[in-house]
Amino acid sequence: MVGDIFDFYFEYYIPKAYSEVMQALIQLMHKGTKVYYVLGNHEMYPVERFKSMGLWVGDRIAMDIGTNKVFIAHNLEGLSWGQKFMLRSKAGHLLSSIVPRATLFEAGLLWAKTSCLWDRLRNRRRMWSKIEANWATLRKRYDVVVVGHYHTPCIKEKNGSKLIILPVWTKSWGYLRYEDGEWRLIHSRR
Repeated sequence: MVGDIFDFYFEYYIPKAYSEVMQALIQLMHKGTKVYYVLGNHEMYPVERFKSMGLWVGDRIAMDIGTNKVFIAHNLEGLSWGQKFMLRSKAGHLLSSIVPRATLFEAGLLWAKTSCLWDRLRNRRRMWSKIEANWATLRKRYDVVVVGHYHTPCIKEKNGSKLIILPVWTKSWGYLRYEDGEWRLIHSRR
């Protein structure tokens, strides 16, 4: 999973839908499935909770899948200083704990909607040029780079390397499948 599944998750306030997803993940793990969770840029400090559930949690991961060296991250730029402070630091977490949870959750949803709107309005060519530059560096070491975040699902290939951008899960139940040596984006409407 490549993040932003639990937008603005707070230890002291867990919306019902998040609890249902967590229960589904726990059921998968009880069946022997190893679950890796790469944090997104909207998740507030869920690391300890997720680790206590048995999930691997981090900002990025590299692994071998089939014959491929694969790099997985939510995005290729990482978090800004402000996001690191608010979303990942104990101080940001403490600060968020004094704001009423309903207010904080609504503010988080507004931030997410504003972020998506900003993505649509900003210059796509500039965004793709940053993605391409980061991918150029990563493809020296990895055969496949998998990210979410960009709201533009695709598989691009260059010099024997693949860049895979996953679909936005809130708009479809899309996912990535690796089977028989092939990578495929599956788009499945709700």
